[in-house]
Amino acid sequence: MNNPKNNFIAVFNDSVKGIESYLESSFQKGHISEELLKKAKVNVLRNLQDWLFNDRIDQISPRAKEGITKAIEEGRWPDLVEAYIDDVAFGTAGIRGLAALSDEELLLLNKEGLDAPILKGPNTINNIVFARTATAIARYMETNSYSSIVIGFDSRIQGKAFAELLASIFLNYDIKVYFFDTAVPYPEVLFAVPTLKADIGLFISASHNDRRYNGFKICSLDGAPISVTERDNLYDNYIKKTEIAHVPEIVFERLTKKTNFQVIGEEIHKPFVDHMRQFLINKELIKEFGPKVLIGYSAFNGAGRNTVPGLLENSNFTNVQIIKELFEMDGLFPAFQEHPDQQPDPGDESAARIAIEAYKKEYPADFKNKNLDIIIGTDPDADRASVIIKVPDNQLEIFNEPYTLLPADEIWLLVLWYRLQHLKRFDDKFIAYTHVTSDSIGRLAKKYDVGAVRTWVGFTWIASAVNKVWQGEKLSRDTHPYLIYETNDMNEMRVNNISGLEQSYGFGFFGGPAPDERSFGSGGHVKDKDGTLGALMLAEIAAYAKSQNKTLIDLIDEIYLNPEIGLFVNYYEAEPRYGAYRSLEGFSKKVSVLKNALKILEDVKNGKDVRIADLKVSGGEQYQTGKYDTLHNWKGFPDEGIRFWFSDRENWLILRPSGTAQALRFHTQLHFEVTEKDIL
Repeated sequence: MNNPKNNFIAVFNDSVKGIESYLESSFQKGHISEELLKKAKVNVLRNLQDWLFNDRIDQISPRAKEGITKAIEEGRWPDLVEAYIDDVAFGTAGIRGLAALSDEELLLLNKEGLDAPILKGPNTINNIVFARTATAIARYMETNSYSSIVIGFDSRIQGKAFAELLASIFLNYDIKVYFFDTAVPYPEVLFAVPTLKADIGLFISASHNDRRYNGFKICSLDGAPISVTERDNLYDNYIKKTEIAHVPEIVFERLTKKTNFQVIGEEIHKPFVDHMRQFLINKELIKEFGPKVLIGYSAFNGAGRNTVPGLLENSNFTNVQIIKELFEMDGLFPAFQEHPDQQPDPGDESAARIAIEAYKKEYPADFKNKNLDIIIGTDPDADRASVIIKVPDNQLEIFNEPYTLLPADEIWLLVLWYRLQHLKRFDDKFIAYTHVTSDSIGRLAKKYDVGAVRTWVGFTWIASAVNKVWQGEKLSRDTHPYLIYETNDMNEMRVNNISGLEQSYGFGFFGGPAPDERSFGSGGHVKDKDGTLGALMLAEIAAYAKSQNKTLIDLIDEIYLNPEIGLFVNYYEAEPRYGAYRSLEGFSKKVSVLKNALKILEDVKNGKDVRIADLKVSGGEQYQTGKYDTLHNWKGFPDEGIRFWFSDRENWLILRPSGTAQALRFHTQLHFEVTEKDIL
């Protein structure tokens, strides 16, 4: 009788020749370094061998090896290297990666389910990786006497099936599972965890990445991102030490009959919506002008599609027009077909153009007559919000279009400004924002005598900083180098957070110190960004602008023309334009660009005349926290970027790498002082 393992031996031997030949060729062409060549030769072949000869994989995913074998037979060496070079990185908020390495495989996954015979490996998102990682989390929960978990999902391909897979793992460990059986915004899961007094939340999502991606986010018992300490403990002592062989039985249908499985929905959704409405400032103004604001809404085929329109309508914004083409939940994101890496990111210019064109096609008269005031967009998991705004007639020559996407820096500047107008006390307030977010935010805070904490990039760090302020810790880069960029005007009285803000369209309210470890902050919302809340805040400002017979651009101009603020011009661009560089060549390219930038920084420090876009560089800094050193085999990897200053510290360029993907981000800012004589 033929032994299947004999077949795999022949297949593996073929893969050794093909992979080694591909790696050597890449090295000879200068696409990868010698160090990366050595790592790849060891890791890829070892991991591939482990998967091909692992019997437990046959039980978890019976057709997995069919997909692997097919990829080897087709000579897909770059894809095989990418799938087996490492484990999926466990980042600050969970795991995320390619669930399919091509659109053809994505369609097969969509059609045939989690066991579709596509190329799977430890560095892709698949049912085997999910099962192993969930088992590690379950063991972590068991050790810490955690007894319940909330699980949700958004519109990603096979999101519900992945959620059911996770649920089955936790049910095997007798952990109570609260299960959203329909797609919901991620912030609703964050709200559910402390509301239900659960211990952890998991959410199937790849945020605004392109359609081939998936993953899951993890939050702690207070609905905040897990802390750095908690994350390191979970990864070092559980995820790294959990093998595929440790994965328990996976039979979702039978396990859900257990009493510790509970489907949830409206009992969370209604309190979630009601909770957000308390943050509206002027309900009388909204009652009069809310119905007069014509709002377009783009769900970008994601989980905000019911929550955002319902929230707006229940808050007296009754004139909402749904962009139907982008409304239905669809993880294939059919409007985003221009490029395989194109992302359903509401803050991306190309996504904004898609929304504008779709609105124009569906509501031609309102578009032509400029009746539309704003278009609000949320990403697939609805934790980010953007706004497309009407351009005043007297500025059409500047923008060259009737509607334009408002950059996140200006959105949150506007939201903060509006809320500061209505505060009666400032000496106990502070904001938290990231170091790549516009300095206009800091200037506005200073104008109103509000403290400011500036963190490294991501709401994980914003939430952690707010928590430490609540605990009475004095923050600085010297005392908390892994967390803090700088602080301004902070003291022991400033414990009430009125805004958490980041350049990538994230916004939230934390409030004052939480009464206990399982609660929101006093007077605050979920301890992470929330696009559904952001949508509501933007709608209120649009109503205020309507009451003043102004546009949002008019309001922003008024802020910039204040001599205490001045004009800020912020710009962001990703490289590559969409997605990430692929495979080892992408890794090498990212590292090469960073090392070249560090050489330029060294020239600056040595007093050489360095210019960028004809602007003289006056100084610079490298930022590293150590969180991605191991992943890049680079002690001092500049995970938070390299900054070049021009004339002063409010004029700069930052080159910042993604920690877990092969991509780079460029952030730049120019500032112009405004005096009374400059104002017409």
